[in-house]
Amino acid sequence: MNPSLSQPRTRWMSLDSWALVAPMVVLFVLFFAGPLLLLVVASLLDESLGGPLRLANWTKFLSDGYNLGAIVRTLRLGATIVCTTLLLAYPLALVARFGPGWLSRVIVLAALLPFLTSVVVRSFSWIAILSRDGALNTMLTGLGIISEPLRLLPSELGLVFALTQIEIPLMLLPTLVALRRIDQRLTEASQALGASTWRTLTRVVIPMSLPGLLAGSVFVFSSSVTAFVSQSIIGGSRLVYLSSIIYSGAMITFDWGAASVAALVLLLSAGTVIAIALRIGGRAERAIYG
Repeated sequence: MNPSLSQPRTRWMSLDSWALVAPMVVLFVLFFAGPLLLLVVASLLDESLGGPLRLANWTKFLSDGYNLGAIVRTLRLGATIVCTTLLLAYPLALVARFGPGWLSRVIVLAALLPFLTSVVVRSFSWIAILSRDGALNTMLTGLGIISEPLRLLPSELGLVFALTQIEIPLMLLPTLVALRRIDQRLTEASQALGASTWRTLTRVVIPMSLPGLLAGSVFVFSSSVTAFVSQSIIGGSRLVYLSSIIYSGAMITFDWGAASVAALVLLLSAGTVIAIALRIGGRAERAIYG
C-alpha cells in the first residue's frame, strides 16, 4: 500500500479528534481558565479597581495573623475529615467487597442516598442532632454517660461529626471500586501460602486499594475545605475558615481584592496539599507495582 495514501487519512483523523476536543477546550477556557485569570487580576488591583497591578492585597492578607489562622484551620479541617472518613469508610468498603452480595448492595445504596438530599438539608439536620436539646445529648444524658448536655454547637467537633457523615460517600465509593478490581485469586493465593487474614489485608488488599484511597482522600479534602454551608451552619461565626473570609469580602465588605486573594490562597494551599499527597501516593504505588 502506498504510504502517501495513508497520510491524508491520518491527518483527517487528527482533525476529527481536535474537533471532538474543541468544545471541551472552549468550555474550560470560558468557565475555568478565564474566571481564574480575572481572579488573579482582581487580587492585584487596589480598592478603586484602577491603577497599576500591585501586591498590596497579598501582603496585607498574608501578614495578618487572623488570616493565617484561617488558613491553618481550613487545612487542618480537611486533613481531619480525610482521617475520620477513612477510618469509617474503609471497613465498610471491605465488608461490601468481601461480604454477602445483599450486604454490599445495602452499603452502596446507603452511600448513594445522601446524594439525593441537599447539603443544606443535611447540615441543618445535624443541628437537631447536636444541639443542647438534640438527639445526641438526650441519648447520652438518658444513659447516664454525661450529667449535663455537651456544647457541640457551634464547635469544630460538631463540624467534624457533620462533615464526616456528609463526605463519607466520597471516600467509600472510590475505595470500593479499587477493592473490587483486586483479583480474588490474589487473596486466595496469599492465604494458601500460609498468610493470616491480617497479613493478607496489610500486604495485599490495602496496598492494591491505594489508588482508591488516594482518589477518595482528594475528593474529601477538596470538598471539606470548601464546604461553606456546613462550616457556617455547624461551625458558626466563631470558627473562621477561608470560605467564610471569601464570602465576607465578596458579599459583605465588598473588598474584592481581599476576597480574590483568599480564594487564590485556598486554591493554592489545597492544591499544594493534594499534589504532595498524590506525589507520595504515586511513589508508594510504584514501589508496590514496580
